[in-house]
Amino acid sequence: MEEKRAIIYGRKSKEKETSESWQHQVIQGREKVSYMNQDPGNRGKVRYNVIDEIIDDGYSGGTMNRPGMRKLI
Repeated sequence: MEEKRAIIYGRKSKEKETSESWQHQVIQGREKVSYMNQDPGNRGKVRYNVIDEIIDDGYSGGTMNRPGMRKLI
């Protein structure tokens, strides 16, 4: 079985009160990885392992110049 690394990234802008919380984004990321690992179409070919969770709380999505994003790329 091939093993792949995954990083979950969450961001919440302080400019938009209605934006999703980074906590919710991280939960969604964990659920997606779990789903991909259990997907019958995967048939045990690939296993994704979350190696980090990176958060940028209070940064605009209009720029890549965010601490967490810089760490990610």
